Amino acid sequence: MKKLFILITCFFVMQVHAQTFQKVKDINPTGDANPTNYTIFNGELFFRADDGTTGVELWKTDGTTAGTTILQDINPTAAASFPSYFIEYNNKLMFAARDGVTGYELWSTDGTTAGTQLLKDINSTNAMGSNPRFFTEYNNNVYFRADNDVDGNEFWMTDGTAAGTQLVKDIHPAGNSFLSYLISFNGNLLMAANDNSSGNELWISDGTTSGTQLLKDINTAPFNSHSNPGQLTELSSKLYFRAKTDSLGIELWCTDGTATGTQLVKDINPVGNSQPANFYAFNNRLYFSANDGVNGKEVWVTDGTAAGTTLLKDINPNGSSDPNYFQGYNGKLYFAADDGVNGSELWVSDGTSAGTAIFKDINPNGSSFTSFFSDLPSYFVEYHGQLYFNADAGNGDGVSLWQTDGTSVGTMSIAPPSSAAVDALKNSEEYVVYDGSLYFSANYDSDETELWKLTTPALAIHDIYKLDFSIYPNPTNGILQLKSKDRIRNISVFDVAGREVKGKTIGRNSIDINDLPSGSYFIQIATRQGIGTKVFIKN
Repeated sequence: MKKLFILITCFFVMQVHAQTFQKVKDINPTGDANPTNYTIFNGELFFRADDGTTGVELWKTDGTTAGTTILQDINPTAAASFPSYFIEYNNKLMFAARDGVTGYELWSTDGTTAGTQLLKDINSTNAMGSNPRFFTEYNNNVYFRADNDVDGNEFWMTDGTAAGTQLVKDIHPAGNSFLSYLISFNGNLLMAANDNSSGNELWISDGTTSGTQLLKDINTAPFNSHSNPGQLTELSSKLYFRAKTDSLGIELWCTDGTATGTQLVKDINPVGNSQPANFYAFNNRLYFSANDGVNGKEVWVTDGTAAGTTLLKDINPNGSSDPNYFQGYNGKLYFAADDGVNGSELWVSDGTSAGTAIFKDINPNGSSFTSFFSDLPSYFVEYHGQLYFNADAGNGDGVSLWQTDGTSVGTMSIAPPSSAAVDALKNSEEYVVYDGSLYFSANYDSDETELWKLTTPALAIHDIYKLDFSIYPNPTNGILQLKSKDRIRNISVFDVAGREVKGKTIGRNSIDINDLPSGSYFIQIATRQGIGTKVFIKN
């Protein structure tokens, strides 16, 4: 018990005043606003949402109801402009949108209605537009893919002006290069592209026409074979990716930006495709899922060498654990996996096989693969020392918001006190931390899926002991005694979610907690000298 107390004390970095859930605004009074694509720009949060009248358009908020407004009805003639692929560049926010006239094209905004404008109609002959995407900033320009209806889907750039928005290179003169996975690496741009000669392979560019070249033809088999490089992820001066050769299948590769330095890391599955995916760089190693042909799809890890590329753990001895949603937190790796017994649940690893274990069986009676919405933890985000994610406990609440402090007792579902909603986060796709709060979409009331925020001011460990006082016995079965050098004026007890569970008691040196369930709690006292907080355990 002493060890548990030490762990709780060391790891609890959280708010001891009640958490605050707030609906920022009922954007769509008649249905779901479904806010998504959050981007912070010029001190405000930009996103797209549907107000039920103008369709899916560009919105912004300063965190207040009055300050949550549509920026511009970009497409006033049709249902929506669907703004996407936001990137901040040169004091403006660039994105793709359609206005009902030019099609899906390149736009920019300075954060004002008047300053939200079409940057360039790249494809003026096709009503569908140029469909720009994969925006990446490099050498003071933004590079992307677009289709001008002449050269096909090719390599473009912009300096933020119409005149400076131009084709860099027509990689596939007879069709579409369909470049993807644009990434700035080691002083260059790397990407996957198809020149109709080598197939879809790894390319490199310095931003010029002549400097845009095939880096390596990985799959040299005849008949325009493709290696289809993907999942490009940087780690320790190398770029890791998956690629296919006719002889080895789809395996793990890496590059230092040179042809000779572009090499196979390891043939993980000698008899087939290992299909490496879900790349995540953490603690100087790359974690990913792969199938070695023996153990199924499991968690793998690499230090960049063949010998250092190993199976972390065979989580499901009778099949595949299908690990995904990797997230580093407090020096450990959290992810979702299915051990074949508990379903897809929350797992944790310290980077060793022995230190890789199920963290918590959130849904004791279910499996994540029995229905579309399951207890699969997803959309991890760290906020004020806690890790937040979506999960379904199988208790009838549906998909809801969960938090963990890295301990089992500190892992729980949270919601507004008055909410009785089922699947409140069913349509939630992403989180963003902005201006001290966690923003997300949720359906906690009758207003459908709208923009919500959670505010939990963080309490650092050094603040927990700011005021010196003692509590005993700890753990306790009922009455908790308190001792302070100064007269105690107020006493409050909070659960690990930050909710006040015992009202303030004035002028007493003890508090009765017989009615509280077993678990860990914070007790806060106030005297003339200030406020102090400690952790205690109720048996």
